[in-house]
Amino acid sequence: MKDGSLIDRLQARAPEAQKEAYQRHGPELFRFIQWNMRGTLTDAEDVLQEVFISAFEKIDTLSPDGNLRAWLYRIARNKCIDTRRRERSYGRYTKKAYEVREERTMEDTITAQDIQVLVAGSVRELPDILRAVFTMRQYEEMPYEEIALATETSLSRVKKAMAKAVLMLGASLKSKGISKDMLR
Repeated sequence: MKDGSLIDRLQARAPEAQKEAYQRHGPELFRFIQWNMRGTLTDAEDVLQEVFISAFEKIDTLSPDGNLRAWLYRIARNKCIDTRRRERSYGRYTKKAYEVREERTMEDTITAQDIQVLVAGSVRELPDILRAVFTMRQYEEMPYEEIALATETSLSRVKKAMAKAVLMLGASLKSKGISKDMLR
């Protein structure tokens, strides 16, 4: 869906355009922020609110033929990084660890829910850029070209980041006792 007329209306400061932008892009941005914040739902909601406030304040910097979705993802990614950086500087940053109970060593005792928790934990352990690329591609099904715009990097770097993320996830899951067969 093209956002050209929506961008024009946002730049004209039309309140219904802000609502439309939020309804159109808010849910997927919220999921992206959740994956990248490693925090609570409240933290993700706060960052989402900051993203839209910042976007509405700076909408004039976006070209009318620009990609609103990619631009919002770029703002969201930067807000996540800024928030984590700020929290670390105040000593409030705590990394959530997802551990496998030691008694669960056999494949048949691990449930699908256990695997989801382990995968989510492994995704959250990825470095920022790899996690951002992976979540945009796998969970939001964004094309590589949009991810490149959102992360302000080249298409080839995005593809390399995705490949590296997949390799790192595979190694992380293998170390937790999860085989490729268990993910199917």
